[in-house]
Amino acid sequence: MSSGPIIDWSRFDWKPAPDDPILLRREVAAGEAIADIWQRFDHGEQTLFFGAVTTFHVPVPAHTVLSCARRAWTAVRFAVPLVAAHTEYDATGSAFITYRPESDAQAIEAWAARTVRLAEGAQDLDELRSELSRVVLPEAGGDQTMIYVLRYSDTRYGFLLHTSHVPFDSAGVKLVMKGLLQNIARGLGGAAEESFRWGAEATNLLPAAHAIGGVCEDAAYHQTVRSILNDFGTIFQKQRGFRLREHASGQGPTRRLSFVFSEEESTVFFRTCKQVGLTVNQLLHAAVTLITYLDNPPPEPASDELYVYFGLVDARRHLSQEHKFYPGYCLGMSPICVPSKVVGEALPRGEKEALYAAAAAVKAEYARQAAYGGFVLAHAAVIDATFMEMGAKQGNLPPPATGPGYSGDGIGESYLDRIYNDAAGVPRIRIDDIFVSLNKTDPGPFFRTYTWNKRLNLSVDFNEHAMTRDVVQGFLDKWVELTRLIFT
Repeated sequence: MSSGPIIDWSRFDWKPAPDDPILLRREVAAGEAIADIWQRFDHGEQTLFFGAVTTFHVPVPAHTVLSCARRAWTAVRFAVPLVAAHTEYDATGSAFITYRPESDAQAIEAWAARTVRLAEGAQDLDELRSELSRVVLPEAGGDQTMIYVLRYSDTRYGFLLHTSHVPFDSAGVKLVMKGLLQNIARGLGGAAEESFRWGAEATNLLPAAHAIGGVCEDAAYHQTVRSILNDFGTIFQKQRGFRLREHASGQGPTRRLSFVFSEEESTVFFRTCKQVGLTVNQLLHAAVTLITYLDNPPPEPASDELYVYFGLVDARRHLSQEHKFYPGYCLGMSPICVPSKVVGEALPRGEKEALYAAAAAVKAEYARQAAYGGFVLAHAAVIDATFMEMGAKQGNLPPPATGPGYSGDGIGESYLDRIYNDAAGVPRIRIDDIFVSLNKTDPGPFFRTYTWNKRLNLSVDFNEHAMTRDVVQGFLDKWVELTRLIFT
C-alpha cells in the first residue's frame, strides 16, 4: 500500500443539514464512530460516566444546589455546545453529531431543567452509576448528556455526568465537569446570572480533533496508516483474552470496583517506577497482562498468541497549544500487542520477573506508538478504512470482546481544579474524589488507572452477567498485589 486511503475529509466538517438548514451536523470521525457503533449495537457499550464527590465550604440545601447547577449548566452549554448535541443518522446508517442553535432562553432553561436532575434513592455515586448503566442513550427526545446531583449532606454532594462516548472522552468529561463546578461556585457566591446571546453559541462548536491545525496527508501520515493497518491485518487471529465464564454478555447493569492506595504507598510506587526506568502506565498495563495470562494460560509457554489492547492516547498533546483543553473526543488509538510468550517464559522465575518482562514489552510498544507521525489524522483514516468499511455501521460486529482493556488516565488535576472559588476568590467547593467509568457489556473487564490528590487509583468496569463480582474482585485484588510487588 503506497499511500493512505482516499478520504473526503470535508465529511467531518460542520455543515447545515440538507433538509434542515438550521440544524448543524458533522459526520462522526475516528473514535467517535466506534463509540457510536458500540453504543448503538452492543447494548450501550462504553457509555461514559464521570463522578466527583465534593465538599461545600458552607451548608447549602439541595434545592439551592440544583438551581445553581441548572444555571451553571446553561453557561457550560454556551461554551461547549456539545453538551446539548444529539447523535442522528442518515439513510445509509452514517452517524452525525448534530446541534440546533437555540435563540429562545426559555427553551434553554427547559433543557437545563430536563438534563440536570436530583438523584434520589442511591446511597453513593457508584450505586447511581450502576443504576444508570441500564439507561439507553440517547434518551427518547435525543438528550445524551445529563448531570445528576446526589446529596449526602448539606455540605457534601456528588455530581455524576452520564453521557454518550460519541462527543466526549475521559478528559473531555473532566473539562465539562470543571466548567460546571466553576459556574456553581460563582453562583453560590451570589454572582449575577450571565447573559448569553443564544443562537450564537454554535460558533463555539469545535471541529473534529483531527482537523485542528489542518489536514496534512504527508509522508509521516502515510507511513503511520500503513503500519497500523498492517497491525490490524495480522493481530486478531492471534488474540487471547480472559477465560469465558458461563454467563451471558449483553444488556444489564454494569459495575465498577476500585482500590485507592495511600499517599505513602503511592509515593513509593511512583519513586520506584523512576528508579527502574519504567512509567506508571507501563508497569500497571503490564500487570493487567499478567492477570489475563494467569486467568487463561495459553496451551504452552512459547505460544505465539498476543494480548491485544486498543492503545488509547490522549491526543491533545498532538494539538496546538490553544487546544490543549479541547473538551470533545480527542483519543487516538493504535494496537498495543504483548506476546504471551514474554510472560510465559519469564513466569517460572516468579511473578515479579514476569511483570518486568511484560513491562519491557509494553514500553517498547509505547515507544513504537509515540514515534508515529500524523497520528491523530492517521487514526481517523484507519477507523474509516477498517471498521466502517467492514459494515460496522450496519451492526456487523465481531464477537463480544474478552479483553483485556486498559486506560491510563494520568493525573486528574491535569484537567480539573481541586478547589473552586466564587467571583470574589472565596473557596466554595472542594473535590474530594473522582472517577471515570464506562459501561462494559462485553465479557472482558476494562482496567483504568489515574491519580487524584497524590494517590494512585485502580478501577475495573465490568458486566456482572458476563463475569461475576467475585471474579472481578479477584482480578482487582491481584492487580493491587502485583503493584505492591514493585516496591517489595
